[in-house]
Amino acid sequence: MLPTTEEVLNAFRDQWGRATFPRLTVTNWAPHETWPRLAVYPLGEGQTEFTTVPQPQPTSKPQVVTVFNRKVVGRDEYQVIEDTAEPDGTHSLNSFPVFSGGPDWFVFYNSVARNVPVPGEYQETCRTLPYQGQEFLACRTITPSRTIIYELHRR
Repeated sequence: MLPTTEEVLNAFRDQWGRATFPRLTVTNWAPHETWPRLAVYPLGEGQTEFTTVPQPQPTSKPQVVTVFNRKVVGRDEYQVIEDTAEPDGTHSLNSFPVFSGGPDWFVFYNSVARNVPVPGEYQETCRTLPYQGQEFLACRTITPSRTIIYELHRR
């Protein structure tokens, strides 16, 4: 005997908006914080933080990381959208990827990056970085070719 259709759908009840499953009192996703990218710090092939100190480079492609927030039964949940402006005028939109964390520390995956040396899955870990009265978002990315890139964003 199989579970009912409702039982199968209920396994993912927390993923749907309040109109679909009103008993959960789920609010809509709303922007919580927006972080435009300021600089990138790429490490070369085979380099690590132990072997080199990367120099900041201006961003060749403007990017904005937006953290979203909603409440599910009164509990905060977070997600992210990474929007990168491509040289041809289009946008690579990494919308609601596999994500873990909260507004001050989070990990997510990006597989929609275009015009990059190595396409594939990018793992990004981001943390807030207070500095001289300002708040930044520092991100460390592991690329598909196992190189490391740091990025700095400011609110």
